[in-house]
Amino acid sequence: TMYLQHRSPGKALEANWLPAPEGPFSVVLRLYWPKEEALAGTWIIPEIMVLK
Repeated sequence: TMYLQHRSPGKALEANWLPAPEGPFSVVLRLYWPKEEALAGTWIIPEIMVLK
C-alpha cells in the first residue's frame, strides 16, 4: 500500500507515504524497464482507491 496524501499517515507508515498537495492532484506513473505487457498496452494499472 502506498499513501498519496497531504498529511502523514503516521510514523509507522511513512516509509510508504508520498506527500501530496492539499486538494485535488494528478498522478503520473513512470515505468523503468517495463515488461512486454506494459509496452503492448495489455497491462492494467492497479486502481487508486480513495480511503476516508
